[in-house]
Amino acid sequence: MRVIGGLFSNEYDLLMAIEGLQERGFDTMTVFGPDELFREPGSNQEWQRILESHKHTAGGTISGIKVNPRPLGVDDPSARTMTDDLIGMGVSEEEASSFVNGLDQGHRLLLVHTKAGRAEEAQQVLQEQGAILSAVSRALD
Repeated sequence: MRVIGGLFSNEYDLLMAIEGLQERGFDTMTVFGPDELFREPGSNQEWQRILESHKHTAGGTISGIKVNPRPLGVDDPSARTMTDDLIGMGVSEEEASSFVNGLDQGHRLLLVHTKAGRAEEAQQVLQEQGAILSAVSRALD
């Protein structure tokens, strides 16, 4: 089992990556991002259009993928916990720190859980859809 992470600077690229992964049969994903991922539909017409086209629900999912809020702030203790969690998933310490720093800057993190044999395929989808940083964890049993 491997975890593939992709950091996205905007919702549209994130949603396109989720859609691309789902089209290829990847279905175990988690999204972490800033509070605006939880905005009520209708607060922004463009946002509403994108979300409606991707089956967003205000209950914390995008295209059926659970969305986890990511509190921002340098002194936020969850930043250290998030880094530790990513390292525990097999992501290198350097990459985990980069992902958390990206979240602190307001980016979105998509984690894909898949068999080791499909890790490169998942990473390619993330890169094709505009991931500003992507990484593949070491193999986990």
